[in-house]
Amino acid sequence: MSFTYPNNYFLSAVDTSGFLSFVERNLADYTRIFLLKGSVGMKKSDALISVAERLNERGITVFLAQNPRDPDRIEGVFAPEIKLAAVIGSFPHNLDERIGGIREIAVDFNAARNNSLLNETAAEITDAYQKRAADYERAGRYFSAARSLLRDSFMMSADVTDGDRAAKFGMMSAAKLLGKSRGGRGRETLRFLSAVTPDGLIFRDDTLLDAADRIFIIDDRFSAAAKVIMTAIRYSAIELGLDIISCMCPFFPDRVEHVIVPELRVAFCTENRYLSIRADLRRYHSRRFIDMSALSSRRQRLLFNKRATDELISGCVGALRSAREQNELLSSYYDRARRPDVTDEITCSLLRQVDASV
Repeated sequence: MSFTYPNNYFLSAVDTSGFLSFVERNLADYTRIFLLKGSVGMKKSDALISVAERLNERGITVFLAQNPRDPDRIEGVFAPEIKLAAVIGSFPHNLDERIGGIREIAVDFNAARNNSLLNETAAEITDAYQKRAADYERAGRYFSAARSLLRDSFMMSADVTDGDRAAKFGMMSAAKLLGKSRGGRGRETLRFLSAVTPDGLIFRDDTLLDAADRIFIIDDRFSAAAKVIMTAIRYSAIELGLDIISCMCPFFPDRVEHVIVPELRVAFCTENRYLSIRADLRRYHSRRFIDMSALSSRRQRLLFNKRATDELISGCVGALRSAREQNELLSSYYDRARRPDVTDEITCSLLRQVDASV
């Protein structure tokens, strides 16, 4: 289901100090939260897919949180219309520390674990955990260096961008596509549509195409003008009383790259060197806001940054791939010590509770 279901987002992303998580922010309005606990290899992601399928069978729209550390898996299922979610609460979200005992229903998959069998491979497990941690730390260093170069290129472009003109364009575009005020202020949810993963940089443009009938695209290689435009659109939509999904940049989580307005099925999107929407849609090019001759004078430095950034992102991907290999090794150890019948019963119990909540 994680391959074919169109409504996928990322709720966590690589950060310089590990991983940044938006999961808790997305749970703010949820009243029934199934918090899945347990070691790797305990089939928590498989249980989440079962939850998503069960909700779909009942005609309830869900979105899935794809796991950037292993994109073949998911780490959360969210059903906004009934305020129900099932999420993995462990690393990197560590939800036990903040929502444990408040709104969640704990689902402990460790009950299926045979600890005496697990202890037979204790040394190997400890070694794999240490190697995985070292890989994540290495990925963070690559990521930090890549982000520095991306910021440098962004600033060079921002210096020759007419920000006032870009902001005006953003507000006019919002007024044209979003219409009149609904009264009050809208609410904002933060997610990611792209992430650096062991399989490279993944961009869920299929989610955009599924979420919107009208898509407004800014093509901006360095994202300086796009940042101003998307910020203007973001705040215009909120002031008009519209609820929005702001999809942040995984390299700069305080920078909005895409704004989705579910009520109107409208999306405003950024395209750049790393993000491209696979559809024949109209693009607005950032060069109308940029002094291109001034930017061209910095061509050599920008080209150097591009090449170095690509190498650093590749290094980050390689480190994440190595971490995934260690995680798969850990999963194999834990899976050997797992009692499948108990896992099945925990999953069935979870599904019964989901059924009772619908």
